[in-house]
Amino acid sequence: MVERNVLDDGETRIGHVFDGRPETPEALGQLGRRGDAVTLSVFWESPLSAPARWFMHGIQIQDDPGRTKFDYTVPRLLSFRDERGSVNLIGCRAVGMNGQLGGPGRGRVTARYVVMERVPTEATYETIQGLRTTVSGLREWLGVESIRTAEKTRDAAGRMETIAFKLDSPATMVVPGVDGLTLVPRWTTAQPDPDVVEMREHLHVETWHDEARPWSVHLSVHRGLRDLLAVSRWRREELTRASARADSDRTAEDRTWSPTLIEGVLNDAPSPTRQGHLVQFADVGVDGVRDWLRLREDYQRAVDPLISCLYNADAAIESKVSQAGIGLEALGFLLAHKIDGKSEKQADKLNYVQRFERIAKPMADVLPFAPDVWATEFAGAYNSVKHANRALPDSVHLANRWREAVLVFRAWVALELGVDRNLLRDRISIDPMAGEYVPID
Repeated sequence: MVERNVLDDGETRIGHVFDGRPETPEALGQLGRRGDAVTLSVFWESPLSAPARWFMHGIQIQDDPGRTKFDYTVPRLLSFRDERGSVNLIGCRAVGMNGQLGGPGRGRVTARYVVMERVPTEATYETIQGLRTTVSGLREWLGVESIRTAEKTRDAAGRMETIAFKLDSPATMVVPGVDGLTLVPRWTTAQPDPDVVEMREHLHVETWHDEARPWSVHLSVHRGLRDLLAVSRWRREELTRASARADSDRTAEDRTWSPTLIEGVLNDAPSPTRQGHLVQFADVGVDGVRDWLRLREDYQRAVDPLISCLYNADAAIESKVSQAGIGLEALGFLLAHKIDGKSEKQADKLNYVQRFERIAKPMADVLPFAPDVWATEFAGAYNSVKHANRALPDSVHLANRWREAVLVFRAWVALELGVDRNLLRDRISIDPMAGEYVPID
């Protein structure tokens, strides 16, 4: 039986490595995965072999004084092949080597993108037409279901006799105004062993462009959608799976999407939670997804530092206050310039308190604290962690000012996306970030 072409966490595979050049002989390779990091080890018998030279940047070799016959850096594209199929590594770089002087050795390579089984076989996957990902929490947020209980029967004693399920995927959701973005609900069934039948719901975030685009263009949209969910309930959400296509025939629905690993991007889904959203899909619809992606782009200097507070959860509270301050400082400046019509010079003259008040005061009716008091206190906390000549407040005080800063940011996002103010005030009142931190003796 042929094993599936997958690379599970902790697994290693032995095979052959190719760089795509006919004049370069294949090399023995070992492919391994630890977490979301994939490493390819390349082995050689002689340091004069072509693969050995990939790791000899800066070393002069006598048989190639002009360094024109061989590559002296790891090729950006490498292919690994064994009895289970091909694995393609894109964006390769060397991460180390060791070996005997004049004898056998090993070089280690990592890659930005790892594509399992190229389809079509001639594609390089340096750029791609399509990318699909699964985003934790998205199907729940959208409220879509592909599997429903259709019929139940009971016996005379009221015990369940039969149950019927209906599997029917809702229509694909097109996000207007976002080139190539769709949300694709679907279902699958499987029988992993004779006594088990599985029904699974899926929801893919899909970006598609008829002309191939860099991975980063696709990923910016997928990450942006992930960040909307993360900001809405201030909880880490993750891209958990990915697959790609590198062909222009989108109508070929039977064409395989190639499973893909992306280091530093794909992670396990977080544990389920009952924590509520400030922004619900019923409030904003697919137009709200479009509006968020535009908002994120227009206010990137403000949004990115604040979201980093969430994805660096283990950072010291001083670092979180600093990141939140950087983001809100930028947001106050941008609102004064973009919305209030101040020149960049005028907006830049606003001090921290004025910038923070500019953000919070229009939301006085939805926030659980006085905006002017918060602006003054958060400015003090921000200054205290920035300047060594200022006294540093205790950690609980800093944590509460940071918590309030996060609420201000999230409330601003919700209102910008069109959430009703009364609904927002009620949701904030029961949001975990609304509760004050207290010291523990």
